Amino acid sequence: MTTRTLSFHLLRAARSLQSSHSSPLYSLVFRGLTCMVLICVSSFMVSCSDDDDVFPSMISELADALTDSRGRITVLLRDDGSQLTVSNDVSGFKANVGYRCVCGYVKGIGNQVELLSLSPAYVLYDCAQTDLRAQDPLGVVSVWRGGKRYLNMHLLPKTKGTAHRWGYLCDSVRTNGAGGTTYYISLQHDQGTDTLSYSSDYYMSVTIDSLTTSPVEGDSACLDIMTWGGIRRYGLSLK
Repeated sequence: MTTRTLSFHLLRAARSLQSSHSSPLYSLVFRGLTCMVLICVSSFMVSCSDDDDVFPSMISELADALTDSRGRITVLLRDDGSQLTVSNDVSGFKANVGYRCVCGYVKGIGNQVELLSLSPAYVLYDCAQTDLRAQDPLGVVSVWRGGKRYLNMHLLPKTKGTAHRWGYLCDSVRTNGAGGTTYYISLQHDQGTDTLSYSSDYYMSVTIDSLTTSPVEGDSACLDIMTWGGIRRYGLSLK
């Protein structure tokens, strides 16, 4: 028989974003929400009386954590459009909203999962109507398209904890040789006064429908990111 002790600490972390706190550039959830949420698994202990009794591995992925009318996270909407049902009680959130998060879970029966951890992800918005024009360098772990809904980034800015400013610009739109349209966008990142101390994992997403609501075959995005070695361009299909 396996005994599991899971102790959850629900932290509501509303980081001050100085004078731009209400700007959509700092949305930590899709649809413009500006709330940061973190669930930490503070204790996880497995004792086994049978050597063949093994606890399943935790899966980590970007998804939208959806709440019900009582503020409980009940559904994980994955980037491929499929849904996972959260079987354990994860409550204390705003009702009927979605949080863009890195979700850690273990699979249960069918499409049910036990949600063990959440960490915030940013949904970036076009900052053309703001004063944000900065491309401070950072590290890039990966860039990928998340299903039909998102362009995702795993970034490593150097920080000492002070808030950064984030967004993207659509620099140009051109017809390409594949018969589609290419959207040239650039990540905007303002380090501000933050010290280049240590690398920290940041997950960013751009909604595809903020570029085009009806992507067709041949449509693509070229994303420019300022790295420590200069600007690096990432090409991504939108269809």
